Amino acid sequence: LSLRRPNVGGSEHYVDLRFKARDSSGKTGTLFEREISFDDDDNYIRITPDKAIYKPGDEIDIRVETSIKRGMAYVDVVRGLSVVDSRFVQIKDGRGRLRIPYRTAFKGVLMLAAFIEDPDDTNELAGTARGIIFPARQGINVEASFDKAQYKPNEDVKLDIDVKDIGGNALESALGVVVVDRAVEERARTDAEFGGVFSKFGGWLGYGPGFGSVNIKDINELDLRRPISPELQLVAEVILHDAYYDPNVFRSKSFYDEPGRVFAGWIREQFVPIEDALRDAYEKRNYLHPTDDAGLRSILGGNGLDVDTFRDPWGVN
Repeated sequence: LSLRRPNVGGSEHYVDLRFKARDSSGKTGTLFEREISFDDDDNYIRITPDKAIYKPGDEIDIRVETSIKRGMAYVDVVRGLSVVDSRFVQIKDGRGRLRIPYRTAFKGVLMLAAFIEDPDDTNELAGTARGIIFPARQGINVEASFDKAQYKPNEDVKLDIDVKDIGGNALESALGVVVVDRAVEERARTDAEFGGVFSKFGGWLGYGPGFGSVNIKDINELDLRRPISPELQLVAEVILHDAYYDPNVFRSKSFYDEPGRVFAGWIREQFVPIEDALRDAYEKRNYLHPTDDAGLRSILGGNGLDVDTFRDPWGVN
């Protein structure tokens, strides 16, 4: 959900927002956010991909919206900390559209990072990021089977374990086996959902963030031969929406487009000896200064300078 600031009051005024939701059984919930501030001086950029879950071969269709009316916006596709694709889109009237063709490097969770320069200050960037996913099984698959469902105290347990790579090939591996009480397992799940220490183990195991009963590992292991439901697309969008990426942009400290500033150094270098000659004539020869072309040539000639040898940046005398 995205919405513009209501056209009431000024940018210095705070806005309160109330969200109310109702499910299919009629149950309702309300969220109230107070004193949300808006800064009209800050530029923004927003990107909206056409979906959250993509299949191999799908192109990524992105809509771009920004407060900067014209310019060039840049979009990076980032996996981990590596940029695997980079594009640009021309912004007109604050909007643009970009389609990124599929690449084999598009696997697992990706970030779409967009940024645009402030036309009034090229050192300032407006940026944003959104997460998407091309489901891809991660790591190895471990399958375990017991010889029966229930055991008596002090009874030995027979456990068969298969370890395979994502291609289904058997792997030689070292295993650590932990026997955990069901109550402890439930506590671990609760801690993971609320940011406890067990959430780190979930990340290491590929579970990643989640929403409800769905996590990143579930999405990575989808059967892509089947259609992906709109409900699952929405869940993935919720899981991946809070993405962050800060691009490293390297540029010269400044860029001048006025001729006087562009060529100032080149022109100044030529005029330094002329200034010195005229200053010496004025200060040391009883305020002598040129009043016509002949007078100028005379003063400069006395200092070994020839007016006809000086050129502008285009080589013209």
